[in-house]
Amino acid sequence: MKKLFLLINVIIGLILNSNAQWQHSNTGLPTNTSVKDLVMNNLNIYAATSNGIYISTDNGNTWSAKNNGLTSLDINCIKISGQNIYAGGYGGLFLSTDNANNWAKISNEKVSTMTLNNSNIFIASDWASYGVALSTDNGNAWNYVNNGLPTSFIAQIGALTSLNNYIFAGVMNYGIFCSTDNGANWLLTDTASLNGNTCWFWDFATNGTILFITACEGLYKTINYGSNWTNINQDSTWQTDKKGLYYNDGKLFTAVFKYNPNKVHVYLSTNDGINWSDESNGLTDTSYVNSFLISGSDVLCATYTGHNGNNYYGDGVGVWRRPLSQIENILEMKENTSAVYPNPSMNDLIIENSQKSTIEIYNNQGQVILQQTLLKGKTHIDISKLKKGIYIYKLYSKDKIDVSKFIKE
Repeated sequence: MKKLFLLINVIIGLILNSNAQWQHSNTGLPTNTSVKDLVMNNLNIYAATSNGIYISTDNGNTWSAKNNGLTSLDINCIKISGQNIYAGGYGGLFLSTDNANNWAKISNEKVSTMTLNNSNIFIASDWASYGVALSTDNGNAWNYVNNGLPTSFIAQIGALTSLNNYIFAGVMNYGIFCSTDNGANWLLTDTASLNGNTCWFWDFATNGTILFITACEGLYKTINYGSNWTNINQDSTWQTDKKGLYYNDGKLFTAVFKYNPNKVHVYLSTNDGINWSDESNGLTDTSYVNSFLISGSDVLCATYTGHNGNNYYGDGVGVWRRPLSQIENILEMKENTSAVYPNPSMNDLIIENSQKSTIEIYNNQGQVILQQTLLKGKTHIDISKLKKGIYIYKLYSKDKIDVSKFIKE
């Protein structure tokens, strides 16, 4: 009987995950190109890579280089404001005003993170000593805005973002700082609620007035601009993976890296981090995830090489893509909200539905042995002629699919 239960669970897993996985989408990208950021403007997708800026005009199917004027090709991040496209890397900050066809350098500072707030550009770096720099005139002039930031670790700012005119900076070994006056002054937000997890900050994401941040050992959120932070890890094994954090249309994606073996996991929450679903199927075990992007009916993620000591790995680098419908359908199948009873049953299976649906019943070989249309309300299905055993059912309705099993006595 235990073997039969195991077989049934395997079949359910196959049904849930059949053809539902990430696929590489690297056509046009050079081999072993690390992708560090993805942004979208109109119908164009821009990728910041270790080989410059690449653009896709067909939803990530193919990519072409847009590097004219870039004096350094290792790009970390991209931001877009109107016709202005900003690309930051350790070789400086670059600006394009013609859809990335031509670039001009507007700052020599190393840039690993940046944020835009109205007409203001904030840049910072995890490997430079200038702290936060601000330009209010599209990069023509820059000022250093560091009052209140710690001077001893001012070089290592891993993340910047803006939220309703609040500017946030994640500073290594200190915590998350906030400015309410366009960077003129910075105040440390509540560090006690971070439980000492201040060694590094990777990325921010926002949802209205909710701010999320990834740190070395976890994921946190605040609903009051940093007055306190709440840990929203699924479990104690989470180590958030670089800048892999993204919110769009009710979906919060994050990436978690786990050692032994080296494997990245992509997680999705549809309720601001209260519950999580592992959506990693198909991702190469050794790729880091640095960025997500929802484009049309797909979700894309950017991956790059990582390292553990002196050993570099990353055969899964590049851009990966997956239809959102796959993820949404699997989430719906996992939720199983329909009432099906009694279970176990000898003669009659009763299904209660709030709308018209269709049921399919599978034997332990994965074969469909019954298919029936169900009307709204209560339906009785005669299972008296079925052999004793465990059966799987799939219940299709207008906006969800439920999958579960029942026992025939």
